[in-house]
Amino acid sequence: MFTKKPWRFFPELPSFKDNETAMHTKRIGTYSHRLSMIVELESQHAARILETAPLHDIGKIGVPESILLKPGKLNKDERSIIEQHPEMGAKILGKTCISI
Repeated sequence: MFTKKPWRFFPELPSFKDNETAMHTKRIGTYSHRLSMIVELESQHAARILETAPLHDIGKIGVPESILLKPGKLNKDERSIIEQHPEMGAKILGKTCISI
């Protein structure tokens, strides 16, 4: 079925690599929405936060699985790579026509 908001599926993309990221993404959306309700944002803004907050980790699809799924502590180089995921996410979303 066609949706007017195809970007709503973007947060699911990292879950193909890492289930923990998928669960974290859903939690962030829920927590952000709850906080927006506590501070009494208008309902349409709170709904938008629920939909878009999970996009915060979309850049993790650009992080190698060997780093993303590594058990234990990351070394300096690995940490440097994973710290680039916000920039990767901005590039991904910046190439879309998404108005968030």
